[in-house]
Amino acid sequence: MDLRILDCDAHFGGTAHDASVWRASALKVFLDNMYSNGERNFWLLGDSGYPQLPYLMTPIPGNNLSDSEHNYNRHHRKARNCVERCFGVLKSRFRCLSKYRVLMYDPVLAGKIINACIILHNIMILNNIRYEIEDDDNISFDEEFNLVDEITSTHHGIAARQQIVNNYFNY
Repeated sequence: MDLRILDCDAHFGGTAHDASVWRASALKVFLDNMYSNGERNFWLLGDSGYPQLPYLMTPIPGNNLSDSEHNYNRHHRKARNCVERCFGVLKSRFRCLSKYRVLMYDPVLAGKIINACIILHNIMILNNIRYEIEDDDNISFDEEFNLVDEITSTHHGIAARQQIVNNYFNY
């Protein structure tokens, strides 16, 4: 919520799909192991480009949603907004990361540049160095609905999400 970046894996190119990066990530392996070992007190939020898992909560797709499901999606979107805002601030601070610029280096060096930008971003946050987001990138904080096929979502994940909806958003 304070826009600090806690983890980064700059091994993948900019055209890699979020779900592909997720499947290959060390974080997924770590969280899968935690869940398999009985840990159930954590959730990660992802947009609709990710599969719904018992610990990875995604928006509920569709237009014909109940009030509880609509409330869940609204709160999910609000919570994920800080992630999108963080990306916007990072790209505004370091223009080489914007979609209009391209890092014309080999992938290893480009990854190092991205990691350096993230470290500097976090240092700026820790030292309360102000930032201004410029409009020329047309930065959008709205969630991109890029639906993953429901087959990739597990039955346990969908059941876990529905339990959250029933327990916390039924008001």
